[in-house]
Amino acid sequence: MADFDFDKAMSFVNKHASIIDKTRFYILYMDEVSKTHKSQLSKMINSREEGKLFSLDYEPENPPSVISTVYFLSHFQDAILMIHENYLISDLILALLPYQNQDGSWSECSEMLEWDKLPEWADTKEEASKIWVSALATTVLSTLPSSFVSISVIKKGIDYLKKHVDEENGGIKDLIHATFVASPLIYSRMLGNRDFVEKTNKLITQTIVDNDFGGTLGWYQEQLSNVTTPKIRSAFVELFKKIKYLQLDDGSFMSEEGDDEKFRAQATVQALIGYLKAEERIKTFQKPKFSSSVSRK
Repeated sequence: MADFDFDKAMSFVNKHASIIDKTRFYILYMDEVSKTHKSQLSKMINSREEGKLFSLDYEPENPPSVISTVYFLSHFQDAILMIHENYLISDLILALLPYQNQDGSWSECSEMLEWDKLPEWADTKEEASKIWVSALATTVLSTLPSSFVSISVIKKGIDYLKKHVDEENGGIKDLIHATFVASPLIYSRMLGNRDFVEKTNKLITQTIVDNDFGGTLGWYQEQLSNVTTPKIRSAFVELFKKIKYLQLDDGSFMSEEGDDEKFRAQATVQALIGYLKAEERIKTFQKPKFSSSVSRK
């Protein structure tokens, strides 16, 4: 497919995506938060007790989860601020802080770790899982307005991540997803010097070249959209070149998790969100100019 067909992708999302994924997409895509999506946000917000974490995937029967709470802040902080629910951000941060360890790393809560359906990323007995949770929590909290979170919390997280960077090849050691998540910290040189940034940029660009899943590439776009330096432009251009050719005839994108409609709907939402965020970031780059070929009616 020569051009990214936005309308076809939206049609697939409307038919097959979960209400949470649709809410996330439409809140980003629309200039204002509609009554429907404000209602869904309120439902998600009210699914937790004040001062507590969100449950995993926002499902009340699941245990509380650091990662789902951090994801909520990542996905919905702009919408929360737009509807003047600022207190919620402060409350979520207070709920999260007990899960930062003395060494600056972040762990999942004990209820999650004792759950019989424990996701792989939550098993903090494995150092890789702890690094992943720590990269996400530190980076997301660093994107919040400074009035919400103490700089000491961010600094402790950064000091922990510095111990796990790959000085020789760039990025976080053996963790490419953590590398993309931490990209705003890396490109701003909070995790290394200029040489480390150059190596990481090459690693990120090559990873994009090697991946053919639209959902994953959209996720990469979303993470990189938080990088403010124009150095990221080459990786963005590579993403724009690739992703439009990966759209299927029904408008969807493939997921690494599987090819049924549920997984493709998740991947398509991620591709759309990543594309929109990357498009917005590219507009901030001055030279050379780049225009996307997304078709919208």
